[in-house]
Amino acid sequence: MSYDTTWASNTPSDHPFCHTDPESGEWDPLDGELTEKLNTRSYVSLSRDRMGSPAPIPSADSNADPDVSLFDINMPGALTVAQVEALDLDHWLLFFRKNLVHMEDLVGWETMSMTEPQSIKGIIAELAAVLGPTIVQNSAVDLFG
Repeated sequence: MSYDTTWASNTPSDHPFCHTDPESGEWDPLDGELTEKLNTRSYVSLSRDRMGSPAPIPSADSNADPDVSLFDINMPGALTVAQVEALDLDHWLLFFRKNLVHMEDLVGWETMSMTEPQSIKGIIAELAAVLGPTIVQNSAVDLFG
């Protein structure tokens, strides 16, 4: 990807095109130095470059916390616990060993919590929260496929 700023050269000087530094929040002019760095790197922070610090290396699981439920982070677009509780998860079908079984037939289903992300009920509840009621009513879950 190449960033072309030639179109910005004819703009009034009181309205220059700028880029917000992702670390300092400062506005940097979208000029040759910044454009050149954006053309060669996927992450550019001029404030970090000025300090001589290396760019951060993102960790694949830096945001992963197995003990945090999807319901705890209030993910936009996902159903809430109350909305998922209103769904009939007990009769949502599970495809297991070429058979369809109701979730309620799983050992311990009734004692598991929807907000426990490591339980099968918690996993199913989070799946229902992101898929929505229409898909839950018209599908089967294949966790082991």
